[in-house]
Amino acid sequence: MNEKVVITYKSFIYLLISIVITFVLLYFCTSTVIELVKRDKPWLDTTIGTMGNIAGGLIGGIVAYIVASYQVKAGVNEQKRNNLRSSYGNIRLIKEEITYNLKVIESVIPYEKNPDHNSLLENELQNTQWLNSANSLGPEVPNTSFNSMCELYRQIAILKNTATSDKGVVFVEKTKDKAKEVLSDLDNLTNIIISKI
Repeated sequence: MNEKVVITYKSFIYLLISIVITFVLLYFCTSTVIELVKRDKPWLDTTIGTMGNIAGGLIGGIVAYIVASYQVKAGVNEQKRNNLRSSYGNIRLIKEEITYNLKVIESVIPYEKNPDHNSLLENELQNTQWLNSANSLGPEVPNTSFNSMCELYRQIAILKNTATSDKGVVFVEKTKDKAKEVLSDLDNLTNIIISKI
C-alpha cells in the first residue's frame, strides 16, 4: 500500500514561519557571539553556552512539534483505514449471506404454499452474518443502506418464521426484489470503501 505524505497549506505556512524564526534567531545569536568574542569578556563562555542552549531548544521544539503533528495525523488516518477495512469485511459477509438467501428465495419461485417450499424457506434462509455484523457497521454505511438491510432481514425473518398460511406469493416476490436492490447497493458501497482504503 502506497502511503503519501500530504502537507497541507496550513502546515506548510507553520513550517515556513518556524524556519524563518529559527534562521533569524541563529543570525542574532551568531552576531552576538561574534561581538562578544571581539570584546573578550570573561562571561563569554557562559553567554555562548546559554545562546546555544536556547537555539537548540527552539530547533528541537519545532522539530518535535512537526514530528508529533505528523504522527497524530498518521494515527488518525490509520484508524480510519482500519474502520473502513472492518466495515468492508462485514459488508462482504452480509453480501454473501444475502446472495445465498436470494438463491433460496428464487428456488421457490413460483411460490406455492406447499410443505417443500415452506420447509426450504424456514430451514435455509440465514441471518447469522447480519446478526454478527450489523453492530459493527460504521458511519461509512449510509442510513439508507442500513435501513434497506434492516427491512430485508425483517422480510427474511417473516419468511423464515411465519406459518404457511401467512406467506404470500407477492411477499416472496417483494423479498426477492428487495434482496436484489440491497445487493446492488452493497456492491456500490464496497466499491466506494475500496477507493478509500
